[in-house]
Amino acid sequence: MKRSIEEIFFELLRSEVCGAELSFEIKNEILPESFSSIYKLAKSHDLAHVVAEALKKNGFLPEDSSEEMLFLKERNMAIYRYEQMQYEYIRITRTLEEFNIPYLPLKGAVLRKYYREPWHRTSCDVDILVQEDDLKKAVKALKKNADFCVKGRLKHHDLSMFSSMGVHLELHYSICEYRKQLDEVLSQVWNHACPVESKSYHYVLSNEFFMFHILAHMAFHFIRGGCGVRAVLDVWILNRFMQYDRKKVEELCEKAGILTFFHTVYLLADVWFSGKEGNELTQQVGKYILEAGVYGTKENRMAVNSVQSRGRFKYLLSYIFPPYSMLIKQYPIVQKFKILYPFCIVYRWFARLFQGRAKSAFKNVKVTVKQTGQRVGDVQNILNQLELQNV
Repeated sequence: MKRSIEEIFFELLRSEVCGAELSFEIKNEILPESFSSIYKLAKSHDLAHVVAEALKKNGFLPEDSSEEMLFLKERNMAIYRYEQMQYEYIRITRTLEEFNIPYLPLKGAVLRKYYREPWHRTSCDVDILVQEDDLKKAVKALKKNADFCVKGRLKHHDLSMFSSMGVHLELHYSICEYRKQLDEVLSQVWNHACPVESKSYHYVLSNEFFMFHILAHMAFHFIRGGCGVRAVLDVWILNRFMQYDRKKVEELCEKAGILTFFHTVYLLADVWFSGKEGNELTQQVGKYILEAGVYGTKENRMAVNSVQSRGRFKYLLSYIFPPYSMLIKQYPIVQKFKILYPFCIVYRWFARLFQGRAKSAFKNVKVTVKQTGQRVGDVQNILNQLELQNV
């Protein structure tokens, strides 16, 4: 039976990340003419470097061929990015220690140690959480001692900084996502953290809360259009190599309204990376994730927004006149000075019209108007089954 590109993609991932042997049947189906499609799918999920290593190790990339150059460029870039980020990560943490600032590494900075090779787990930035009261102090310290600079304005949970080498640091002062039920649990992050050593300013999360945060962040992106295969692989890796109390994770997920999402992702991870049998829901969720890529699609995002706004017209109205809960994500100052709400609405319009974002705004409107009832209905069905419609 001929395998699909998706099946070949997962076989190659299992080979490199999970240490599984490629079957004789799959080896016969990895042909040069399929490389372009494999590359496109892997690239859309930021996993081309992993697939490249699997192809190279199994002898599928002819020496000095264009295919070898294409794939190995991804692998070499992933290794380079990892080394660069690791160098800057050490400089960042040393600076925070020196200035007595408690800090908590998040997501990829912690996750990659569970992978067979740390460069397998790529990320576009370094995520570190500090206490909100320490944010200004941390920024000042990183500017002075680590040669970082601020780019952009303060966002609803982080500030972007860049090193002289171009490494992006997301300096978080919160991990909340402005999703009420999620944030009831995410806001307790420091209650689940403890210092690595008695005199250290380096804090780590309990394994249970770390797993919960990965799932909560994944759910947040899922309902914004997609979360990528890499996020499901993270869950599979943590399930296998990080010891945690599943019951405690389930309790956190239940409080946050993502328990069904956790169970579905847990099963989907085993379907994709352990060869288990799935069900109709894992098929639907898997298709949604595969089609959306690592950053999701505008079509998915607009469909979700239409569902959550209870109709396309209501969503378009909220897009033009965003509610207070949405506006504070973009302009946190409104949370302190509510009187600025109407001024920020007007500023937002002008920003889209005169700061190069008009095209994107009109595309959002166009995509929303063109959404079919079937498409919105399919997305609504997935959200309903995952019990994410009100998260």
